Amino acid sequence: MKSYVRSSILGFFFTFIVGTLLHFAYDFSGQNFFISLIAPINESVWEHLKLLFFPVLLYTFGELLSKNEAPSSLFTANMIGVVIGMFTIPILFYSYTFLLDTNYLWLDITIFIIGIIVTFLVRNYLLKNQKLDVNSNFYGCLLFFLIIVLFFSFTVNPPELGIFIDYSAK
Repeated sequence: MKSYVRSSILGFFFTFIVGTLLHFAYDFSGQNFFISLIAPINESVWEHLKLLFFPVLLYTFGELLSKNEAPSSLFTANMIGVVIGMFTIPILFYSYTFLLDTNYLWLDITIFIIGIIVTFLVRNYLLKNQKLDVNSNFYGCLLFFLIIVLFFSFTVNPPELGIFIDYSAK
């Protein structure tokens, strides 16, 4: 259990730092198409979910490749955690903007931090309580590919839904 907590604390800081840097990557790259697939291209809630997903994914690969023996269900636990963390972000964002009728940068950053915390709490719960078995890796991989396809597709061709609205254009 201690190793999960330690790893999650490292994962939190890694995700926060890399996610923050990723926020600026698209513009710093000269609006490179390939960077647009993993970094936000505008100020929509959907695009900002990349700030959580891709750093967690990178951290997961680092954990799997590390010398420490990773649990067989680590990938799936992290994917489930990041999906729940990603759901947390729009729920909190739309709740507070509905109530306050505006958005605030400091609240948006706080929500990002909460999304990271939720991600790693869920992952720890799943790993600690051994809620997943080796067969769940198939579903973790399926979830991973589905999210990648959605991010890539909706970056190029976003649907006309509220989550895709660019808040910088308002």
